[in-house]
Amino acid sequence: MDAGKAARIAREFAANAEESGGRSMIVMGAGTNHWFHSDTIYRSFLTLTTLTGCQGVNGGGWAHYVGQEKVRPSPATPRSPPPPTGTARPG
Repeated sequence: MDAGKAARIAREFAANAEESGGRSMIVMGAGTNHWFHSDTIYRSFLTLTTLTGCQGVNGGGWAHYVGQEKVRPSPATPRSPPPPTGTARPG
């Protein structure tokens, strides 16, 4: 996609968000997950919806179809504790 097209889409998305009170939405399918660095695609969509005031608005933000409800960005989870030491019996 050339830069002019990307800029036009961004302007239209932002204009609609302003006119509708944040009700611009991106709907994604399962294909996005099949790309290397697909998390960057998700983050770019979330950045767009956040900067335009759509994230968290009823009818705005991003949505999914085809089971992507578990792909939301989340903070890193803590690691499991290391296994206990000195508990093995001599063989």
